[in-house]
Amino acid sequence: MSAADLSVQDLTVRYGSTVALRGLSLDVAQGSTLMLTGPNGAGKSTLCKSLIGWVRPASGALLWQGQSLAGLSPEDIAARGIAMIPEGRHVFGSLSVIDNLRVAATRRRDRAGIAADLDRLLAVFPMLQPRLQQAAGMLSGGQQQMLVIARALMGRPRLLVIDEPSLGLAPQVTDQVYATLRQLQAEQGLSLLIVEQSSRRAAAMSSPLVLLREGQAVLRGPASQIDADTLERAYFGDDSPALESPP
Repeated sequence: MSAADLSVQDLTVRYGSTVALRGLSLDVAQGSTLMLTGPNGAGKSTLCKSLIGWVRPASGALLWQGQSLAGLSPEDIAARGIAMIPEGRHVFGSLSVIDNLRVAATRRRDRAGIAADLDRLLAVFPMLQPRLQQAAGMLSGGQQQMLVIARALMGRPRLLVIDEPSLGLAPQVTDQVYATLRQLQAEQGLSLLIVEQSSRRAAAMSSPLVLLREGQAVLRGPASQIDADTLERAYFGDDSPALESPP
């Protein structure tokens, strides 16, 4: 197995007196996909926000390529190669598609590299090419999801954290989004942490899976080894023993 790019160790996050994450530990191996699922309020989005510096943990450690992320600003974390696509497809609606893409490269100074990345991403997302001058807010939901993925990739991340990529999308559009993510991972060696509320969709990815409930990992293991009944019981609250990934 590849070395872990991301290591979450005994992470606890509180909002006032409410504990959102309780001693959570997980790894994302270099170039791999980890699916994170669970019901509403399980702590999935809290983990994502902690990873990019939007939320400060109460205790525990977040390590990226062996280095602590503690105390770093979101900008510093992004500069180290972690990008997040938040839930809800946050495009800059009044800006054109091409300007949405250029915004993500404002800190870069390699003009040739920026131009090459634009060409590469437009080849991966061909539906954006004829819409470059169109206001991003006029795109369909699926097109906006593709745009925010492409925009995140303009920063050349090594880890892409994606919160609910299928939210509000038709199943066939969701399939296209996931197919594109697999293509990008194969081509660029990206590490992916994907939050997916649909446990069945998460299990269908055939990747390592962690199911959260009430801020804790109650089930984990290779998705191919977790049967549907076990997944459903864990999701809705049966205290079934967790499946652990083989060493």
